[in-house]
Amino acid sequence: MKTRDTNKLLMFLAVVDHCTAPENSDSVTHLAGFALCAERLQLAVEGLQDRFSLSLQLDSTASSDSKASILSLLAQEAANLSGGFVTWAMVNGHDELASQAHLTRSSITGAREVEAADWVDALLIRVNKAAETEAAALADYGVTAELIDNVTVLHGRFSQMIGRPRSIIQARKRANESIPIFIAKADEQLAHMDRLAPLLEKDHPEFVATYRDKRKTIHFAASRALSEQEKANAEVRAAKEELLDAEKAVELAQILVKRDATLAQARQLRATLAASKASEVNGSSHTNRKATPNSAREDPGQVAIESANGLVA
Repeated sequence: MKTRDTNKLLMFLAVVDHCTAPENSDSVTHLAGFALCAERLQLAVEGLQDRFSLSLQLDSTASSDSKASILSLLAQEAANLSGGFVTWAMVNGHDELASQAHLTRSSITGAREVEAADWVDALLIRVNKAAETEAAALADYGVTAELIDNVTVLHGRFSQMIGRPRSIIQARKRANESIPIFIAKADEQLAHMDRLAPLLEKDHPEFVATYRDKRKTIHFAASRALSEQEKANAEVRAAKEELLDAEKAVELAQILVKRDATLAQARQLRATLAASKASEVNGSSHTNRKATPNSAREDPGQVAIESANGLVA
């Protein structure tokens, strides 16, 4: 069983309890369509509960009963199931199906253990398949969900005792496969009730408000998922911003490296010029130095430094 299926069942039960509460009878019956959907929802939820219960029972097939007592119980319940199912099949013109599903108590107890388990398993497969569409009609012939579950559990225990765990696995699989069917039925009725609720709101506002509150169980998961999505989106945005900052830092570092290289070149040029100037001062005449004042000369090194600083301006 999946966690989301369990959460769905809890939400369904909360809505059913609200709609079946005696104090809410007038509110529910105020609108015939809403009352009908609430009744159908209750039936679907009861079927879903049965499937959950059966699946849990099949998860634990240990029993203190003897193999003989389990076989005796299985034979009796399977014979009852077969009798009702065969009668239904014959009445509805399914003669071949009736012949295939015919089992008696004595035929089960008199067969080899493996054969008995296989025969009951085949019966359960046919009954469950028919019950998917004919559950109400089968119930009129005694083929109820309770009887089917009893036979399924007894068959599982007997199969475990004779070393046939495969039968238990198949029975559990059939029980679990029917869970989504009942969930879909319940969801369908709730969808109708959601559309009809506004028509009740004017005369029964408190009932509708509580009904919607009970329905929030399923929306919490959606809100939680949305919150997680928003959180993920925020993390992505933050990562992108960090990446952008990193790219900017790399770009700035590259500019600084270029600037430092330019400054180094400028300093070297200035040093070269200074050495040249010193040589010129020592070797030139006083008249030439006077004709060309140092203050009037343009300093190439200073120009290079200013140019380098302009890279990061």
